[in-house]
Amino acid sequence: MPGTILCGGTGTGKTTMINCLQATLSNMGGSLAVKEVRVNPKSFGVDDMYGYFSPRENEWCPGV
Repeated sequence: MPGTILCGGTGTGKTTMINCLQATLSNMGGSLAVKEVRVNPKSFGVDDMYGYFSPRENEWCPGV
């Protein structure tokens, strides 16, 4: 399931951007479901949040 991470400082339009993205995806029709999940980024390690490349297995291990 694809996801989007939106980061930025106070007052930079993050909420406006996510609302616009949700409205656009919802209006596209079809079986496209939009689900918003907000997480506290401090509760995850960097590798857990963004994913990492495992050289031992030679593959990408996805994050949240």
